[in-house]
Amino acid sequence: MRVVLPEACQGFCFGVKRAIDEVTSISKTGEVQVLGHLVHNPQVVEQLERDGVHTVESPEQITSGIVAITAHGAPKEIYDGFPNIRVVDCTCPFVKRLQKRVAELSEEGYKVIIVGDSHHPEVVSVSSFAIEPIVVGNISQAMEIGFFKKIAVLSQTTQDTSLLRDIACELTGHTDLLLFENTICTSTRERQAQLLDLASRCKAVVVVGGRVSANTKRLYQLSKQKGAQTFWIEGPEELSCDMLARIKTVSGNGCVGLVSGASTPPSTVLQVFSILSSY
Repeated sequence: MRVVLPEACQGFCFGVKRAIDEVTSISKTGEVQVLGHLVHNPQVVEQLERDGVHTVESPEQITSGIVAITAHGAPKEIYDGFPNIRVVDCTCPFVKRLQKRVAELSEEGYKVIIVGDSHHPEVVSVSSFAIEPIVVGNISQAMEIGFFKKIAVLSQTTQDTSLLRDIACELTGHTDLLLFENTICTSTRERQAQLLDLASRCKAVVVVGGRVSANTKRLYQLSKQKGAQTFWIEGPEELSCDMLARIKTVSGNGCVGLVSGASTPPSTVLQVFSILSSY
């Protein structure tokens, strides 16, 4: 099969690579525990476990002298630290910038609206820096918001660009003054743009990434919306003979698009590329 893999759609984004490099380096000096999954990819989490970087789900489970904050961030109080424990901040710089911005806008009297998944760790983190923010995940929820004198609309860094704009447009009728800031990160925007181009040219698209990865889920949804037959896998082991046959049938004599989520290891993407190309 002829596989098209845009450079912008390969492997780790900047924030994920930075977090992995940080904890891997520190783990060489002793055990490191991460408060939540450092990134949303099972292969990465498993490799980190082998390297001495262990996941804990709550502060009460911390037993080592070093704890890391995930790339998605953490609730505001976690950054204040714990007695006799070194806290390593691996929060993505784009998320840090968003935390700071919602705090500033809250102080300026804006009702902060965050477009995102309310239970996602990044949104939970960012929300804790604002004063009574409202999180919306779709247009219906936006329509239910009341009237506020000043509204600021920002977004989870891995959100769908078109959804963000649609919600911002809806909220113009809910305020006297609307401030709209596109806080979707550069990597997400590039991947989504490349994905839309691929889905318009290829009848079949394969998306590689963790099942709980928000940005990977968005790529999958956008590809389907564009009309491409889309296959979501976490790794090469899921490319069964049956799936490969279906991908080939759907693609016909055309191309197969290949994209990855921002926390998918480059080696995983290349393995998938190799299998598809040789089929």
